[in-house]
Amino acid sequence: PTIQELRRDPDLCVGENKPYDGANPPGYALHTHAGDNGLPIAVFEIRQDLIDTDQGAELWALILAKALTPVLAAYGP
Repeated sequence: PTIQELRRDPDLCVGENKPYDGANPPGYALHTHAGDNGLPIAVFEIRQDLIDTDQGAELWALILAKALTPVLAAYGP
């Protein structure tokens, strides 16, 4: 659902599992604390040059918050 929310913005370039396969992400914490407990997992990669200033970081915080708000609301408090 998060990818669909991000793709609503025509100015964003959104890829799924590119360049890495996010269906099988490495990392103990993701699987142990989320996936193994039935919680959804999301990993975001943002180009460094888009978040290397306060303004860029704030913009991307807003973009992700906008995309995640309806998705998280579906899972309740």
